Order: sequence, then C-alpha cells, then structure tokens
Amino acid sequence: MKRIMHFAVISLFFASALPAATLALVPSSTTVMVGEMFTVDVNIEDVADLYAYQFDVGFDPALLNASSVTGGPFLATGGTTLFLAGLVNNSAGTVSSTAESLISLVPGVSGDGTLAEMTFLAMGPGLATLTPFGVTLLDSSLGGIAATTPSVSVLVVATPEVASGSYAAAGLLMLTSMITWGRRRR
Repeated sequence: MKRIMHFAVISLFFASALPAATLALVPSSTTVMVGEMFTVDVNIEDVADLYAYQFDVGFDPALLNASSVTGGPFLATGGTTLFLAGLVNNSAGTVSSTAESLISLVPGVSGDGTLAEMTFLAMGPGLATLTPFGVTLLDSSLGGIAATTPSVSVLVVATPEVASGSYAAAGLLMLTSMITWGRRRR
C-alpha cells in the first residue's frame, strides 16, 4: 500500500510538472489597413497526444469581420480527420465551434503546428483583440489536455489619405510641364 501511495505521489508530481500546451493565434500582420484581408493561424505549441480539439474565437465586430475558416495540416499528420469550420457570427463577433478530430483508433499527434487558418477583413480603425475561448483539447484516450490561450491584438489603421495640398502641387507641376512642352514645340 505504501509503495502504491509513493507511486501515485510521484506520478502526480510529474503530471503537474508537464508544461501546458498553448493554443496561439498568430496574425499574418500585426498592423493592417481598413479594407485589407489578413489571416490568423491558430497554432498549437508543446502538445502531446492531441487527438481532437474545439475552440471559439471572439473579436470586435466594429473592427473586424471573419470571412472563412479552413483546416490546418497539423492534426492530419496523425491520420484521417474530420474538420468542422464552425459558425461565423459577425454581428456578435464570434467564430464558434471550430473543431477537428482524428477518426480512427490511432495515437494523437505531438509537437507544434497549425490547427486552422482564419481570414478576416479589417472594417474600422482601432486595436482589434482576438481572444480564444471555449477551448477543448483531447488526447487519444479522450482525456483533457491543459492549455493556455493568450489573446492577440492587431492594429487596424485608416487608409492613408493624400493631403489636398498634394493634389494642388501635382496639378501645378502638370500644368507647368504642359506649358514648357508647348513652348518647346513652337
């Protein structure tokens, strides 16, 4: 009995010492212009035996609109998968129930990689925060995998406007060039 108790304490110590996986949102650019499309990779880092996952992402709908979600290559390295893109609700600022699972009795996948790719359209200027929530990671025994889920921000800037003085200067330069060209032709 003493030996079993000792083993349980050691197992618990090593299980709690294992680092949690990280579900990280990685934008293709941290600064985008209003009207610009950009992608956000949903990456997993330091995961062991990942068999299935599900996540939601929240965002400010005044600044961003989600347009699509596609599956990434990471989980498929373990075998055939079923991917569900989830539901985009731009009014609420959510992409919900994005999920993928291996579909046969195989070990889960370990390491780092891309689970999904999300495409967004920048709608208005401001600091847009993308926040993962409702994250579930399962191992091949359908046990939960602990994960950290940090938010990420993208700065959306207004389209730069050409100053009206620039138009006047360009027009004056063009007029001067035309007059000079006309004088040379005479």
